[in-house]
Amino acid sequence: MTNFLIFCATSPLGLFIGVMATDSGEIPMISFILGFLFITGLPLLFVIWSLRDFLVLHKEVR
Repeated sequence: MTNFLIFCATSPLGLFIGVMATDSGEIPMISFILGFLFITGLPLLFVIWSLRDFLVLHKEVR
């Protein structure tokens, strides 16, 4: 749950950085994705990892 809250808190900042990165003159979509993942990449990995652990552990309990 904490990982999800951290990801939700960093998503607006990641979107802001991603939009600002599109002004670089290169391919806008790639610049946006790289700017977004620069801020939210680690929290996103933690959310995916904890969700996977939750689903696997929840499945084993049943």
